[in-house]
Amino acid sequence: MGVALALGLTACGNGNDQTEPAASEPLATVNGHTITQEQYEAYLEQRTQGQPERLTPEEREALLQVLVDLTLLAGEAENQGLLEDPKLIGQLQNIRNEVLTRRLVEWMEAEGVSDEEVRAAYEERFVEEGALEYKASHILVEDEETARELLAQIEEGANFAAVAEEHSLDPGSARNGGDLGWFPSGAMVDSFSAAVRAMEPGQMTEEPIETQFGWHIILLEDTREARPPEFADVQDGIRQMLAQERLEQRLEELREQVDIDIQAQP
Repeated sequence: MGVALALGLTACGNGNDQTEPAASEPLATVNGHTITQEQYEAYLEQRTQGQPERLTPEEREALLQVLVDLTLLAGEAENQGLLEDPKLIGQLQNIRNEVLTRRLVEWMEAEGVSDEEVRAAYEERFVEEGALEYKASHILVEDEETARELLAQIEEGANFAAVAEEHSLDPGSARNGGDLGWFPSGAMVDSFSAAVRAMEPGQMTEEPIETQFGWHIILLEDTREARPPEFADVQDGIRQMLAQERLEQRLEELREQVDIDIQAQP
């Protein structure tokens, strides 16, 4: 298992396993640099997408050797002064921020959303809404201006599916012309669900809809009566959705609480 292969695999753990942290103890020392048990376990999580228990003892040993080699090469990069490169410093800071943000989301799913809240959201979003399912398509873009431009094109006669295929940032639906298939409104975040519930089949949103994912143009194609899904089948998704909504709320609070000074245009 070579270093090149290790550098090419950057999958992150799924964050579902809430295990106790391993004891802090040196596992190996590479030219004065210590590899801790925590670092090794985190590396196994990363390489196995959160399933290190599937590794054989031989694979675990091989991955430790890869980590030793990576540590050795990273030390050589430092010796060559590469750590002083401003671009690299920025990349490392971005990686740190992304890892911390993922960990915050995992923490919010595990600690910030109670079982009672998940059950209540299930009753509200899947049971108490008249058990309707919706068939809709959407176009997801990054900013409101782009959404309004595309909305105007569709209103002037452009084909919705063609616009979705060309412009939507949601790869799962874009390849199908924006088609989301059938879903209960509770399966979507609040603002998206509210927009869908307010529409009639064949209707398109008159204004772009903002969510934490970006700006949406939504086309409601049909509705039908449906039985709510089993709680066990959707509880994990509900927990993740509630955590995401709570994270977005917290982000808005932080934006209001701190001074943000963007000093130059990118």
